[in-house]
Amino acid sequence: MTQPKPKRNFGNPFQKKSTSHNSAIAYLRNVGKGKLRFADDVLKFYLVTGRITKKKDLAKQIRLADIQKVSLVANELNVTSQDTTDIFVIKDRAFAQFVYLKTNEFLVQREKPNEASTSVTVDVITKEQPRPALDISLSIVDSLFDALMCLQGRIDWNQISNYVKRCEDEAREITAKKTLEASNIDFSLLFSAVTDRDVESFSKEAYRLLKTLQERFQGVEPEIIKVQTAVTSYYILNDIILANAVGDAGIEDELALLTTYLTDWSKGTSMKVDEIVEPVNHLLREQQKSSYAEEARAQFKKQLPAVLAH
Repeated sequence: MTQPKPKRNFGNPFQKKSTSHNSAIAYLRNVGKGKLRFADDVLKFYLVTGRITKKKDLAKQIRLADIQKVSLVANELNVTSQDTTDIFVIKDRAFAQFVYLKTNEFLVQREKPNEASTSVTVDVITKEQPRPALDISLSIVDSLFDALMCLQGRIDWNQISNYVKRCEDEAREITAKKTLEASNIDFSLLFSAVTDRDVESFSKEAYRLLKTLQERFQGVEPEIIKVQTAVTSYYILNDIILANAVGDAGIEDELALLTTYLTDWSKGTSMKVDEIVEPVNHLLREQQKSSYAEEARAQFKKQLPAVLAH
């Protein structure tokens, strides 16, 4: 049975992309479609009605000072404030990542690094051993993104099954080392989707697992902040690789964002940003050269110790 070709941002309800640098078309879960604006440390979501007049009604306003946590996987921005989580699905990937990075930066700066923080949960990640969890988690991220790329064109379900098995083996290693809480890192739904040859279910579950892994690295202690920054930038790198595989537009903006983020992060360290970015440039120019994607990933992991040790 022929399956529909999957999209990278599965279930995206949009057709057009906003070009404004501080706003983008977005969909707020349980509210509707409109425009998300980020300015003056405030997120504002407007419902847009009327085909001609385009009337805008403010439906949601969130001050950065009220935000407790934020996460981003693909184009889905999850913002928790006053114990309520709002989910924004944003068309413009670069804008979604910009909002996430700026919001996360604000949250980090709001806390004092030398104070113990109640927001760090011991059973999520231990501050003494974040690196083993990070190293293995990045390998799981690679396998999940690789599996998503296999959904393009003629689908090799055997190869996808191998990626899922690799993820499961690596998750067991995390659990054995007791460095990362393992609840919800369950691959049974992915295996079921492979058995059923269900592209839609596989895509949704893969994105859910990516989101779960990203959310495991939360906290304001200096060591964990470094690890969280590494995870965020590595997700952006893999998102670019996936975007190239599926032929999405706007990859250049995403690459510019990654370059800026890595440059800021690497200040005062021996990290060589060009050695990570250059393989990505080759990948975009020459198309479908998986060796360049692997080189970019390898360079990122190779240079991680120097940055995390700084």
